Amino acid sequence: MPNVTFLGPFVSRRRPDSKAEWLRGQPVEVSQEWLDLYRNKLPLQCFLIEGDDSGPINDGNPDSGWTKKDIAKWVKASGQSVTGYAR
Repeated sequence: MPNVTFLGPFVSRRRPDSKAEWLRGQPVEVSQEWLDLYRNKLPLQCFLIEGDDSGPINDGNPDSGWTKKDIAKWVKASGQSVTGYAR
């Protein structure tokens, strides 16, 4: 089972699934299903996630593995145009 630990910067933070709060530095055991559902609500600069066995994550947003061609396709799919180089 994965453990999620809130790192801060505040003493506590409201959980995305209830009115309960994360307390800084206290690990909380969650199910893999819960983690997969709420992963996008846990920014990595504020949370430490241990024991996650879901494999690589593709959230649909560009990352360092995307090529220029992949990014251009993603931009066009959102209704924008890609022209030349940005200055």
